[in-house]
Amino acid sequence: MREVFISYKDDDKKLGNNDGTVARELCKQLEDVGITCWIAPRNADDANTSGFAASIMKGISECKVFLLVFSRFTNDSEFVANEINVACEEKKKIVLYKLDSSSPSPELKFYLGRKPWVDASGDYKAKFRELISMVNKKLGKTEERTDPPSNPSGKGQNEGNLIQKSPLSFNVKGVTFNMIFVEGGTFIMGATPGQKDEAFSDEEPPTHRSLESFYIGEMQVTQALWKAVMGDNPSKFKGNLKRPVECVSWLDCQEFIKKLNTITGKRFHLPTEAQWEYAARGGMKNNDLKYAGSSDLDSVAWYENNSGKTTHPVAQKNPNELGLYDMIGNVWEWCHDGYGNDDPEGNRDTSSDFRHMIRGCCWRGNARYCRVSYRNNWITTKSGSHLGLRLAL
Repeated sequence: MREVFISYKDDDKKLGNNDGTVARELCKQLEDVGITCWIAPRNADDANTSGFAASIMKGISECKVFLLVFSRFTNDSEFVANEINVACEEKKKIVLYKLDSSSPSPELKFYLGRKPWVDASGDYKAKFRELISMVNKKLGKTEERTDPPSNPSGKGQNEGNLIQKSPLSFNVKGVTFNMIFVEGGTFIMGATPGQKDEAFSDEEPPTHRSLESFYIGEMQVTQALWKAVMGDNPSKFKGNLKRPVECVSWLDCQEFIKKLNTITGKRFHLPTEAQWEYAARGGMKNNDLKYAGSSDLDSVAWYENNSGKTTHPVAQKNPNELGLYDMIGNVWEWCHDGYGNDDPEGNRDTSSDFRHMIRGCCWRGNARYCRVSYRNNWITTKSGSHLGLRLAL
């Protein structure tokens, strides 16, 4: 069941980008912060009803919030008027996002009354945060701000307060997993001073990267979660379903994520290389440590010196500054980026790339490969007992 139904007129794409409607952009912004949305035509087949109109009605009925994307085109839409009518009859919490200076028709005014507007007529993108805040309020969700922790390395470049959000918890067929919020910011990626003289040439030169906020998996995807979603367990090292899943290719991971998204209604994906390294370094709490969360490798990772040549159940070692486990060791983690095609925000389709980046080292790797800046890659179609994944959102 999704939280927000998005009502819109397709003509509003004339006010937005060339790739689709403003409504689809709003949908992505909301889902990127963990708010599930119902939007046509994407979800029209979800309801298993006979006909498009019946699917729309069921979508409105099941959502908590009705988001109307209003523009000068909306007044002419009989479909939108019907959707508003249903939302009002079912006493849905209504949020209005106004794209231009036009006013609702008398009929729409009758239904909408004095509902509050998010006035985005000047620049619709500039009001995304206000919309998210209003939707969260309607859903009974809150965001807290606290003073930032000390950061002696100065690597986090954001100014002001550090946003603190609770983890998002999901349950798939009895298997629970958490996604940890990572506040966006600017960091130095690659051969920072903390890597000393161990960095390889592809870690040079150190580069400033700026990222939007995102969520990342508290732990590597376990065999239990993979089995709940896919119905099988391809791993070599079995015996405990809390071990990370392995023997999965990049393409296998895409199929897993596609099915997980269908089950949850979310937009999970593999982290980009930049997202992975930023999270491994502790995000805004980055202290430029050699490994993820410590300069003592044995305290945070399973690698060749302590693994016993096998994987181990997740979250047995200490977490890093963000509360992320096994960012180093246990299994390599596939990333979104194709080899040689840097894509910090994950905007590029990399499915046709021959090789993809992997990060974090594994149970059989040596200490130099366990550093947070170390980069590696693998053939997209190949799998192995050293390859797993971690989710991003």
